[in-house]
Amino acid sequence: MNIFLKRRRFEALYQEHKDEVFTFIYYRCCRDQMVAEDIASDVFLRAFDRFELYDETYSFRQWIFTMTRHRIIDYYRKKKDLVPGDEALSDIADDDRHFYEVLDQSYDLKHIERMLKTLSPKQRQCIEARYFTGDSVSEIAKKKSMSTDAVEKNISRGLAALRAKFSHTI
Repeated sequence: MNIFLKRRRFEALYQEHKDEVFTFIYYRCCRDQMVAEDIASDVFLRAFDRFELYDETYSFRQWIFTMTRHRIIDYYRKKKDLVPGDEALSDIADDDRHFYEVLDQSYDLKHIERMLKTLSPKQRQCIEARYFTGDSVSEIAKKKSMSTDAVEKNISRGLAALRAKFSHTI
């Protein structure tokens, strides 16, 4: 693949996955925006350097998240902290949207955290499990001993409340 085509193809994949990778890193690693940006940049630089090795029989998303999980592990090793359990590094759900798209805006992450705390505990837990942990609705229902309908309602109502709160803060 010539360098021009490689750049164009990689740029399209980067645009498609950059926010999702950043959110994954932010909520599973450090909850520090600058550190998460640095790690995400490093992940994509490494991915670009190794793009010729990418096997198209697998999804790019799977490939980039494998690299992301490895980079998070490196981050913890360098900090000499305990590496989080496998459940903290599991793939995020099949929902292709990231949390920013769900809210229809890109907001300061600290502001989002404060706003999440204003929701009911069930709404907050369901939203965090769905978008930050990557659990499916059925997995959340099982873990929380709730019906899938109840989980979906908590997510829907919580997101509606967040949208309303964010519209008042703009």
